Amino acid sequence: QQLQGVGRKTTDEALAAAQRAVELAPKDARAHGCLANALVQAGRLADAEAEARNALALDPGLAHAHAALGRVHELHGDPQAALAAYRRAVGLDPTLVKTTCRLASTLINLGEPKEAEAIYRNLLTRWNDAEAHIGLSQALTAQGRLDAAQACLDELSPEERKRNVHTESFARAVIHDARGEDEPAIAAFKQALDGRWVPTYIRLAMVLLRAQRYDEAIKVCGEANAIRETGEGFNLRGLAYHRSSRFTEAVAAYKRAYPLASSEMDRGLGLLNVGLATLRLGEPAEALKWLEQGVPLLKGHPEADTIGRAEMREARRKVELLGLLPRVLDGSVELD
Repeated sequence: QQLQGVGRKTTDEALAAAQRAVELAPKDARAHGCLANALVQAGRLADAEAEARNALALDPGLAHAHAALGRVHELHGDPQAALAAYRRAVGLDPTLVKTTCRLASTLINLGEPKEAEAIYRNLLTRWNDAEAHIGLSQALTAQGRLDAAQACLDELSPEERKRNVHTESFARAVIHDARGEDEPAIAAFKQALDGRWVPTYIRLAMVLLRAQRYDEAIKVCGEANAIRETGEGFNLRGLAYHRSSRFTEAVAAYKRAYPLASSEMDRGLGLLNVGLATLRLGEPAEALKWLEQGVPLLKGHPEADTIGRAEMREARRKVELLGLLPRVLDGSVELD
């Protein structure tokens, strides 16, 4: 009985009810799974993951626990792990429509919009809900089918838009972004901010950078990093400082970014950025150290590799000139 109605309660009430259920039935997998979901809603991700794993230890086939674990991975910024957990959950219980939507959304983020579109269209045959329409719009946008994506959003009623304000605004913002419409995209991304989902802040910061609104981009990146620190968040913050000629701040932000990189390529780009900003500070010897670390990691990125090698040559030239400077000043060497 303690589990009944948990989904209809507020976050605090649901959490209290789920905790009481676990106290009453510590060996009940469903109770632990319910508590895991309540902890996700409360933003307590480490505790949520622990409870989801407790539930799965008791019942490996509990779909709700796999779904909760997927949500934890998603909010931690690990889409591959989230995808695997969501697939297990939906495979065990195809009626989990919210989890099915999250599965499709994760596929979009991983560059598989066609599979996501198929999932949403199948879902809409049995669950004609705003969330599925919004998700289908995002899948279509990711394929460049912007008019069809807009048509999906236009089918929503004002009430549905209001109930799904964050996700609908995000979908609308992405369409504006794809069309290069900076101001409508910025307005819609701002409406989509929910205090939890870091990618919305990152997308907003990217458009603000493109619009040369650097102070706003710096602020948004700070808000994103307060939710969860990411290499992308610090890198964009550094880029905003860099483009507004605040090189000391740029170096500090870039140095926070590269250790959080998710790949060798991203790490190389981060090290390159530290080197570029340091060079702009007039410290070629220090810049050269960073560039020499970063450039070898950029072989798969021809443009960055070319820029990095050119900047390394420039840094070496300046280091050599600085080495010659004392001899020039005392007249023992003449420069051409």
